[in-house]
Amino acid sequence: AVGDNTGQGAAYVFAGSDGSWGDIQKFAASDGATDDAFATSVAISGTTSLVGAYNASVEGNSSQGASYFYSSTPTLAKSFMPDTITANDASVLTITLANTNDVAATLSADLVDNLPTPVVVANPANAATTCPSGIVIADAGTGAVTLDAGAQIPAAGTCTVTVSVTADSEGDYTNTIPVGSLQTDLGNNPEPATADLTVSAITP
Repeated sequence: AVGDNTGQGAAYVFAGSDGSWGDIQKFAASDGATDDAFATSVAISGTTSLVGAYNASVEGNSSQGASYFYSSTPTLAKSFMPDTITANDASVLTITLANTNDVAATLSADLVDNLPTPVVVANPANAATTCPSGIVIADAGTGAVTLDAGAQIPAAGTCTVTVSVTADSEGDYTNTIPVGSLQTDLGNNPEPATADLTVSAITP
């Protein structure tokens, strides 16, 4: 829609289901200006888009033109709090699911986080999620946390999975959820989610 916003322009992503189509996301240049002609050209590969604005000014250079890269796939992030514990103490693992689309994303497969040995789910696990329709499986003493398929990531929002974890051996442990582990009806996570947990020895 090149004429949007007095010629600044905008691009819209549409999705179809059962013969019905609707826009799920709008792209606009964060530094856009009048008559940039954003969205004059658009290239799409999977769930990523490259949008051109042939008349955009760049660093004072009038009508130099610019290109903008967008991804509409849901993403993952994770953290440990605290990220340093004494052996057998607990840390809270938080997995954050984000969705920039204007409609909710629904998990089409279980999201599984395999913890690095010797990190395990603590007792009590205190497992919880803010994801609508979400069910978390995190059994104490096991090395995996699962968010069942069918959970939703809110439109233009985030939700979390939290669980207490522990380890009985000192060391530095990296926990990674690989690319593609978050599978949804709006695409899969394009980047891994990684967090580090440091476990120190018990002081005599």
